[in-house]
Amino acid sequence: MFEEIASDDNFALAALTDEIASRYGDLVGYRSEVSLSELTPENATATDAGGYAREFESLSDGTRDSFLLAARLALAEWAFPQPPILVLDEPFIHLDRLRTEAALGLIDRFRVRSGAQVVFLTMDERVADDCVSHFSDSVRISLT
Repeated sequence: MFEEIASDDNFALAALTDEIASRYGDLVGYRSEVSLSELTPENATATDAGGYAREFESLSDGTRDSFLLAARLALAEWAFPQPPILVLDEPFIHLDRLRTEAALGLIDRFRVRSGAQVVFLTMDERVADDCVSHFSDSVRISLT
């Protein structure tokens, strides 16, 4: 019985890894191989733009943030059969403009597929403006 559970877990982890790799590739702009032995960043590797496998800790801040966003979206879609509410706190802090645009597109596709509501928390006016302009049904609330 435990072997069956372990094989189901391995199958689920493999499927989730493929979903993360697909979303991560959308963000970074190239097909990246992702490897996860467990659901922790310490057990993750991803190929960089040069095709070299890198451990999570050796990726740049922006690349790590891209990887984590891809993983969070894949996990949220996989874990919640009902439309979730996804709260993202400063999700683009280390991303350049190109990756921010890619991330907004990825989040939009996630939102459409899952029916999720997405809440962005940010102090960055540029990010707030980008979110409002990208999502036609968005509402901006300032607490200042």
